[in-house]
Amino acid sequence: MVDMITIEDASDELLLFGGQLGDNILKIEAIGPKGDDGDKGDKGDTGKQLIYVTGAPATNVGNVGDFAIRNTGDVYEKTAANVWTLRFNIKGPQGDQGIPGPGDMNAAEYDSNNDGKVNAADVADSAPWDGITDKPAAFPPETHIHADATETDPGFMSAADKTKLDGVSAGATANATDAELRDRSTHTGTQSADTLTDGATNKAFLAAERTKLAGIAAGATANQTDAYLLSRANHTGTQGQNTVTNLTTDLAARQLTSEKGQAGGYAGLDGTGKVPAAQMPSYVDDVLEYANLAAFPGTGEAAKIYVALDTNKTHRWSGSAYVEISASPGSTDAVTEGATNLYFTAARVRSTLLTSLSLLTSTAVIATDTVLDAIGKLQAQITGLVASAIGFTPANGIGSTNVQAAIAEIARNNRNYLINSNGAINQRGVISANDDTYAWDRHYVLTQTGAVGTGFIVDPTPGVLCMMRQTQAQVAAQRMGIAQIVESINCRDLQSSVVTLLGKLRCSSSQAIRYAVLEWTGARDVVTSDVVNSWTNGTFTAGQFFTSTTLNVLAVGSTTPTVATVTDFALQATVGASANNLIVMIWTEGTAAQGVTLDVAWELVDGTRDASAYPLDQRTIQDEVTLCQRYYCKSFPLNTAPVEGVASSWIAGFAWSAAAIGTQTISFPVSMIGIPTITFFKPAQITGTNSKWQWFDSGLGSYQDSSATIVSSGAIQSNANFSANLTVAGATAKGGYIVQGNWTAEAEL
Repeated sequence: MVDMITIEDASDELLLFGGQLGDNILKIEAIGPKGDDGDKGDKGDTGKQLIYVTGAPATNVGNVGDFAIRNTGDVYEKTAANVWTLRFNIKGPQGDQGIPGPGDMNAAEYDSNNDGKVNAADVADSAPWDGITDKPAAFPPETHIHADATETDPGFMSAADKTKLDGVSAGATANATDAELRDRSTHTGTQSADTLTDGATNKAFLAAERTKLAGIAAGATANQTDAYLLSRANHTGTQGQNTVTNLTTDLAARQLTSEKGQAGGYAGLDGTGKVPAAQMPSYVDDVLEYANLAAFPGTGEAAKIYVALDTNKTHRWSGSAYVEISASPGSTDAVTEGATNLYFTAARVRSTLLTSLSLLTSTAVIATDTVLDAIGKLQAQITGLVASAIGFTPANGIGSTNVQAAIAEIARNNRNYLINSNGAINQRGVISANDDTYAWDRHYVLTQTGAVGTGFIVDPTPGVLCMMRQTQAQVAAQRMGIAQIVESINCRDLQSSVVTLLGKLRCSSSQAIRYAVLEWTGARDVVTSDVVNSWTNGTFTAGQFFTSTTLNVLAVGSTTPTVATVTDFALQATVGASANNLIVMIWTEGTAAQGVTLDVAWELVDGTRDASAYPLDQRTIQDEVTLCQRYYCKSFPLNTAPVEGVASSWIAGFAWSAAAIGTQTISFPVSMIGIPTITFFKPAQITGTNSKWQWFDSGLGSYQDSSATIVSSGAIQSNANFSANLTVAGATAKGGYIVQGNWTAEAEL
């Protein structure tokens, strides 16, 4: 029967003849040319391992399903994560002794007793010592070790056992059991009471207690409580006066009731609580009335009052005559003016000279001030207020001419030269800013290494509406700050003048905060905004910390505020005659860790001001927005950040040419500082392309895809408006198209 036939070449012929296949399977294998390599198969499962070990396999070796074979023949299987299970042993029983080899000696002849040793060795094992020849005369000792004796095996005594044995006295008897030795009933001798401790019922009898007991009389009864014994209500017997403190002397100083109303005694009181007339001197109620002075007695008495009823005048007896007792005239009209003491009239008050008037004190007027003091204080306060308002103190006081000059200067000197000085306006919607980039309107960020967070906080302290907040966002600590450039046309009037930078600051960490006033002497409004030359330079001058090109450092101040506490600051500086722009900056002098915040609200004003004067110029939010729009404006709502896909209003009025180009002039809300950079944003009405506007065909009633729309800044006509050129594929020359889209205009210094 043919089992398998191999065809080596595809051209070979296979001929089968004779017989049947029957129960066997005829296998035919045809081998053709080698084909292309197949695709790489999937990675197979991890195979099982067979691990060889010399001891029990460790639990952290191998995977579940692996086997381990030990040098003893034991075979283990890992049946769980940390479990090896002994399955069987592959070592079989000892086999039969093999056939003797082809040597000269055979066991039957040389090991007749079959003990594994030749017969001669058996004889040598039992040879007597004297029968051994050529043995050495002496055997040098060899280094060897004997085991220590144990409780069951003999051996040498250990050093520890030897020390223990030496500590046992000669003739000592064996100890009793621990239980017998601890049982107090087996103890002998006596035990000191000092070694006893109190039990739950029986207590140790101390020596002091024994002495106390010895001092108590036999048969004595128990005392009452201290409170009972101290209470006088429980006392018996009598107590001598001399044992009561001050009782004898106090009683001796008292008057007896028998002395009441008696000479040398004391006056008593009648039923109405008054001293009886009989016990009072005669002058107390001795007022005698007569018709007139002539009716008085010829000789009067001392201590009596005599009244003449016709004139109602009173008199006393002088010892030789009656003397009138003068009463109040009742009105100044009844008193004639003298030569020295004159009446106080309104005319005299108005003409009184302010001799010795002092203007040195400007404190509040109080009730104990004289009129002269009060006028001096008020004048000093007025002088100080005018000086604070206009930045100077008039040399000749506040005369009418100086007051008029002061009023003329107040408007200028209270003006805040910074715009959006508390950061309330953030048209860009910036929440994170890199070095030398704008965040809040008119304010830009300066950092040492990386971006910082930007925002603002509302009502940080009474009188302050909000403050800019800068948050250090980098993992590595860095210095950070805020700055603003004042436009030339707004600050050249300050040349050769004293200015004050003042405001409020707060820092969440304890460190010095620096602030500075700088002047730019280069081309007007062409200012290098990054004024920091080296953040790590501790010398705050041009060419050191600050840059030096056409930049002068007018003043630098510093304060270390209490952590998280709003703190006043102020810095005076004199502006140079050639200043074209002013720059103010505030920053952390040291590095700030991640998460540290710096809050700022400030003003720059003409003249000298105290730090507590902030804020001097609180503009309305609308006025502040208008000022900001000179440098940055947009079509978005004020509080909406400029991004793609924000809904916009219709922009009508596009004029379309035959080439499908629409043109429209769009005005800015205010005249900008210069020709701005225009950025376009797609609206939200339909899906379109970023930076492209949408157009709507009112005739078709549908939006048109803006993918083919190209918006360019076109011909920017002025700082008041710009022209938008819109090219739309498929538009025809007509005026029925309405456009939608947003824009921003940037013209910051």
